[in-house]
Amino acid sequence: MRRPSFLGSGLMAVLVILAIVVLPLFHEAGGGLLPEEFIKRHQLGFWTVFGLISMLAIVLYWLERLERRRARTEHPPPGEDPLERAVGQLSRTVDEYWRREAARRGIGDHDRHLPLRWSVRTPEGTPEPLSHTGTLTEAIVATYRASTGRMVILGEPGSGKSALAMLLTRGLVRAEDTEAPVPVLLSVSGWDPAEEELETWVAGRIADDHSYLRSTDVYGRGAPAGLVAQRKVIPVLDGLDELPRALRSLAIRRIGGSSFDAFVLTCRSADYADASRSGGALVRNATEIRLEPLRPDDVTLTLFRDYEPGQRGRWGPVLERLHSGTDTALGAAFSTPLIVSIARDIYQDPRNDPEKLLDRRRFPTSEAIRAYVLRSLVPTVFPVDLSREALREPGAWDGHHAERWLRYLARSMQERQIGDIRWWELPLLARRTERILAAAVGAVIAGFPVGLGYGALTRPLWGLIAGLVTAVLLGACSAGTLPPPSELHFGLRKSWAPGLSGAVTAAGGGVVAWALEGSTSFVAVVALGLGMPIGIGYGLAQPDATVRPTSPRRLLRQDQQVAVVFGLLYAVTTGVVSGISMGPLFGVVFGVGCGLAGGLLYGPIWLLAFQTQNVGVIAWVHYVLIRVLLVPRGRLPRRTMAFLEAAHQRGVLRQVGTIYQFRHADLQASIAAGGLNGSGLR
Repeated sequence: MRRPSFLGSGLMAVLVILAIVVLPLFHEAGGGLLPEEFIKRHQLGFWTVFGLISMLAIVLYWLERLERRRARTEHPPPGEDPLERAVGQLSRTVDEYWRREAARRGIGDHDRHLPLRWSVRTPEGTPEPLSHTGTLTEAIVATYRASTGRMVILGEPGSGKSALAMLLTRGLVRAEDTEAPVPVLLSVSGWDPAEEELETWVAGRIADDHSYLRSTDVYGRGAPAGLVAQRKVIPVLDGLDELPRALRSLAIRRIGGSSFDAFVLTCRSADYADASRSGGALVRNATEIRLEPLRPDDVTLTLFRDYEPGQRGRWGPVLERLHSGTDTALGAAFSTPLIVSIARDIYQDPRNDPEKLLDRRRFPTSEAIRAYVLRSLVPTVFPVDLSREALREPGAWDGHHAERWLRYLARSMQERQIGDIRWWELPLLARRTERILAAAVGAVIAGFPVGLGYGALTRPLWGLIAGLVTAVLLGACSAGTLPPPSELHFGLRKSWAPGLSGAVTAAGGGVVAWALEGSTSFVAVVALGLGMPIGIGYGLAQPDATVRPTSPRRLLRQDQQVAVVFGLLYAVTTGVVSGISMGPLFGVVFGVGCGLAGGLLYGPIWLLAFQTQNVGVIAWVHYVLIRVLLVPRGRLPRRTMAFLEAAHQRGVLRQVGTIYQFRHADLQASIAAGGLNGSGLR
């Protein structure tokens, strides 16, 4: 039998009290419960109580909805070490996430059929023969366990370094040793070694990708940093070559000199050698894994893995030429898993004939073959010849538009040396223009309610001045910041800090109200109107302890939810208390203005409450503004998030935690260069 929620009972009690408070206000219409003189004398107090209880009812309604989700959170058993609890939960989440992502990347549990081979060089510089039976995951895990714990995976572009890192992560996290550190696969492209230590960056990424670890009630204070400090995680750092060339040597020194006893690093062979020579940097005491080119038998195995027997015959001439060894261009092009896997996807369509790859007039070199295969992926997964009826189907995208959007993303990211696609950082693609819009929006949202309220309490001229000063301040802040999305959850919180924030804000508002009006009741109204949103809002806001892999869309929804809740808190409270003294129309207008400011802005109230980080418009507003700029110009789709998800599902993008990336740097370069086979494969 389900235990009744105290929140539901509280909501019913509030509604009963609200009815008792409301009835006397309509004394003449309903007979009343109190004398008319008493009501008139205390009318301000009635309206104040009415507004505050209304706001409380809204808050309890939200809590009632979210209590079920809180109930699903695993309550920790008494006496268990919170950090060990965090290790166990992180291990389960990492396993679940990379199991799904491996399936999306076409690997899944079929690693036995992945044709990756490598050589091993020990820290002493001696080669070590590799012999193994079983799956590829078992082989790389065995290789890692035989190492010092520090491993560098090297290979040519597209040779499978990221795939091998992912398999190693899955293999280590699925091991039965519950005391072992948890591998955490991270893309290095978002790290600036000149600005941030590796340990700090790793802890931040863990907190971003696994926000449930921020719950102090379940995992203790500072769990992500604690996991790093106590060496409970193994960073699997993918893509050193994706950093700017000037930072690679410094990154190697930071990694080698870090406190991590165990880590894995992947990089292109030439880039690693260049960084080591130019900066004198080398990861010491590390085992090196060098991926080898694919053999003709490996190519056959990869190509036929997902083909029906009747389709395999179309590859006959290509494989015959490949096995003969006479076509060096074809052999070099098909020596990496990236090109082979993309070619497999492209030519699964029976209308496409792989035999054209043997035309040496059209494709005289291996580079020409590689370029053709890479630029054929997008028009294959986003067809350009769909009928109007097909385009109306759910999940359908026009191929011409998809190519244009992806080309703009690829080019803009290359020009600005951005390796990751974070929806809250999309304004970086057109930062100058977006800054102007953000400044204008921040100025209007902040300046309007401040100017209106101050002018109503003093004089219109003073209100205009106050509004302009606030508009300039918050407009400048909005133009200069790109705050991350909020990851708060609304529920009961045990902390004195929210009450202090609300008390300080209420005291400041009360002092101003006393200086302007001198009325005790008015001071109470203003103090409560300013203090209650901060106190209740922060009192109910806490890191979401619901265990689930974080995704870009989930972050977007959470940022929107926080904006709506805080907007309602500010709108209801300020609207009611201002309507008491200034009239209903003023209350509605002022309440809407304060609601927009409270929901869409980290503004003056947050400064008074000691919340000074990222002052300006919130991440969701920046996301809306960049779409307002780029969608009409055809540079981004109207449903931007849905398109990124579609590109991920179709193999153009890959997802690492809360970010998207192009499937491979060479694919991004090919898309950015243009010349996609937009009218189909030719």
